[in-house]
Amino acid sequence: MSIGFVGSGVLGRTRPFTRGVRKTRGRTAAISTRSLMGDLGGASMTLAESPIWLPMATTFCGIGLNIFNVMMVTRIILSWYPQVDVAKAPWIYIVVPTEPLLKGTRKVVPPVGGVDISPVIWVFFASFVQELTVGAQGILILIANK
Repeated sequence: MSIGFVGSGVLGRTRPFTRGVRKTRGRTAAISTRSLMGDLGGASMTLAESPIWLPMATTFCGIGLNIFNVMMVTRIILSWYPQVDVAKAPWIYIVVPTEPLLKGTRKVVPPVGGVDISPVIWVFFASFVQELTVGAQGILILIANK
């Protein structure tokens, strides 16, 4: 591990890649990332780099889970209006993709007092997954910010 001062040229460059920085008598001490990670054969990789697919995955997961939640909330609202013909557009575009999930959930959790709670279960589940993956402390966000 080599320690040098930023701007002093001790490490062979004026501003080394740094992991930890602290003030020492007016100069800034820095630990070289290259020495912490070993010689990378000339590759300029910092500890803060994340995989290239991560922003795209975060965006798609966030958008997909938001669309899913909107579809399930729409199913909840549609259940309040039984006179709406869900076999016609635009409602069929909401019913067809969500019905297989809701049908399976109804087998496990039957309607309570005539009220179908299966879309509510899916909204809670999707919100939980969204928070775990792309929320403020989600897995993908933490990987991107490491």
